[in-house]
Amino acid sequence: MKKISFVILIALILNLFTIGNINAQNLNIKLIRSFDSQINTIYIASATILIGTDEGLYYTSDNFKTLRKKNEGLTELSISAIDYYNGKYYIGTDGGGLYLGSLEDAQWISLRNLVDCPTISSIKHEGDRIYVASYCSGFFASFNKGSTFLNLNKGLSSVKASAFLIASSGYYLGTDEGFYYAKTISEGMVWNKVLNNVSVNSVSEFNGVVLVGTSSGIYSGSENKFEKINIVSGSPNIKFVEAHYNRVIVGIDSLGLFLSCDAVNYFLNSSELFFDVRTVAFDSDKKLIYVGTKSGKLYSVDLSTPILLFNKTINLGTVRKGSVFTFSFDVFDFSFNTQELSLSGPNFIQFTKTSSGNKINFCAKLDSSKLAAEKYSVPLVLKKGSVEEKVFVNFEVVENTEIVVRLYIGSTTAYINDKEYKLDAPPFIDKISNRTLVPVRFISEALGFDVLWDGIKKEVTIKNRENTTEIKLYINKTTATVNGKSIALDVAPVILPPGRTFVPIRFISETFKGTVYWDSKTKEVKIVF
Repeated sequence: MKKISFVILIALILNLFTIGNINAQNLNIKLIRSFDSQINTIYIASATILIGTDEGLYYTSDNFKTLRKKNEGLTELSISAIDYYNGKYYIGTDGGGLYLGSLEDAQWISLRNLVDCPTISSIKHEGDRIYVASYCSGFFASFNKGSTFLNLNKGLSSVKASAFLIASSGYYLGTDEGFYYAKTISEGMVWNKVLNNVSVNSVSEFNGVVLVGTSSGIYSGSENKFEKINIVSGSPNIKFVEAHYNRVIVGIDSLGLFLSCDAVNYFLNSSELFFDVRTVAFDSDKKLIYVGTKSGKLYSVDLSTPILLFNKTINLGTVRKGSVFTFSFDVFDFSFNTQELSLSGPNFIQFTKTSSGNKINFCAKLDSSKLAAEKYSVPLVLKKGSVEEKVFVNFEVVENTEIVVRLYIGSTTAYINDKEYKLDAPPFIDKISNRTLVPVRFISEALGFDVLWDGIKKEVTIKNRENTTEIKLYINKTTATVNGKSIALDVAPVILPPGRTFVPIRFISETFKGTVYWDSKTKEVKIVF
């Protein structure tokens, strides 16, 4: 039975470790307005919505029944940043500098005498303090309600400041060549560089985790510890990152919007309307997201309609006939819809459901005792309100025989019971420990255990179906646990570009009573279960 149980390992790791599986959504999208130029920023101040474009500032206070321009006093019309403080708006422009005023004033008043830079990247306020990031003179701060500003650039290698964030852990400033952190903002402060050689476009915070969008990808972390996360392969140009209300939106050039409810798993909304997305803004009162594009289109996305985020396929690999095993998967709802989510499928798959916030976990048991030995692609139906989606469970039932897995060092060709498979990345031998590490993606399809991934702890949990054995592994750590008992490893699991996870195969195989054979002549690793 222990050999039989080692049939499910890690198709789920395929989904759990491959960040950014594409999930198309039919959102409730409405075109609000078309402008003659690019939309750069959207600012929501209660019932008033301001839209900054390359041709000036527009605003509405009646839900877009009327739309007015407000450009009097601006020497340049490209609006780059907006903030509201003490009854007045601070308006940043690309070419004209910083302005102050209200929508009722005759014109905007230039503040170039206080902030000496024509290109403003960001404006934020905190209590009576006002912070301005500029792309030619660095960072400015006012400690007296905007009467005067201090230029605080000590520690910066470049004064081309492109983004600024007030976070729970401190203050963050992005430039064209790095990312900086400061615990406090004060006269004489020094910025501490925490990321080198990155050009920052945007920065936001999700539950204490700082997300940094750059021209070469997205990073996450806090204070001085950051690491790159792989939403998509390569080095995508992240135009913006916006996190609000336990939700994250990431805009990527030529791809569109990626949505997440945990800042770990990201899902692409494939609507062609958003391929040229430029900026977004959350309106929690109206349960809407406003989306502005380079082509000047302003859209709203209805967050009262369910927006289900999940991997469309679950690959369980090979299943031995007569076995009963469990697998699990998560579904997130990006919307504010409070209706119950249901799941239905064939009678040989039974489900239990647990919910936490907008994350729903389904644990399923698949009984293969009455299934023929063949390949299956079984649709499961998710339903919430009027929204219905399908997730497909793929597996192959085989007769109850021995499973033999063969891999070759440096080769992307592998075999399961003599059937050829192609790997995304080849196995390799760690030079220090002389241990073999294999890609989790392939092992998942070949062996089929229940696997859980904790992106915060970088923890992999692997269980057999009887729950008699549980392994916990930690990325870049040489300590694991087996049924709660600490075990020292010769080599740590690793994640290698472009986001592939490798694990020590001998430790995992032998813990689950498999046998590993090594042929030094052919560089073959054979695993028998």
